[in-house]
Amino acid sequence: MSSHNIKRLLAVILAASVALCAFASCAKNPDAEDGGQKSDDKVTYGIPSVGVGRVSKTETPEKPPEKTGIVICIDPGHGFVDGGCGEGLLGELLEKDVNLAIAKLLDEDLRNLGYTTIMTHDGVNIPTWDTNGNKIFSATERVVYVNTLDIDYLVSIHVNSNSDTSVSGLWICYEQNARKVNDWSQGVAESISGAMTVNAVDVSKITLKNEYSLALTRETYAAASLIEIGFATNSSDAEKMLDPTWQSALAQSIADGIDDFFKGGDN
Repeated sequence: MSSHNIKRLLAVILAASVALCAFASCAKNPDAEDGGQKSDDKVTYGIPSVGVGRVSKTETPEKPPEKTGIVICIDPGHGFVDGGCGEGLLGELLEKDVNLAIAKLLDEDLRNLGYTTIMTHDGVNIPTWDTNGNKIFSATERVVYVNTLDIDYLVSIHVNSNSDTSVSGLWICYEQNARKVNDWSQGVAESISGAMTVNAVDVSKITLKNEYSLALTRETYAAASLIEIGFATNSSDAEKMLDPTWQSALAQSIADGIDDFFKGGDN
């Protein structure tokens, strides 16, 4: 065979080898066609990755090593002309009054533990995020406002009700989805539940609910819980809600649960 033909044959063999290697590489990475994004990777959804709690969705979420700089948003449910539930069930008070009382105690407890806090409202001044001026702060308005904040956790305080007056107990509702910038929602909810148990808060039962129907936990970017502290329609629950000592114990337990999570469970 002439040297010219030998060179052509070697070139053909080399080209075939390169093609074979490329095929083998693609076979080992079945996701190569979608830019190399592995099927078990978390996808980036364009959510800002700033602040202690703002991690990229392509990263593995980590608890902060210390609580310095962590910001907690506290949302007293309802408020102003929106009284919530409880009319005739909580004495002269409405749900909004109980929510605000516990939220203020929680704000104080978290600050005493070293956290920076933001209240969505103080029950007195009309927030600028009441965009339609009707003094009813819808879930949509709250979500829009909360998503402008650089926070690490959101906790919203509410009172429950049920047509069956025998239904009682406390619910901690959360949702983990692709919108969230971290994976803390369930973990903090469990930590709050644990702190309530350790502190022996007087509730008939504590229920953790991965709840998909609540806009405030579903649509917000930060990890979040909405805590239904009891049922106004249950006489035993309603009596506890009106007790300042119970309110204080509940608020402290929520704060302790948040603190336990962000400290990594070290007491």
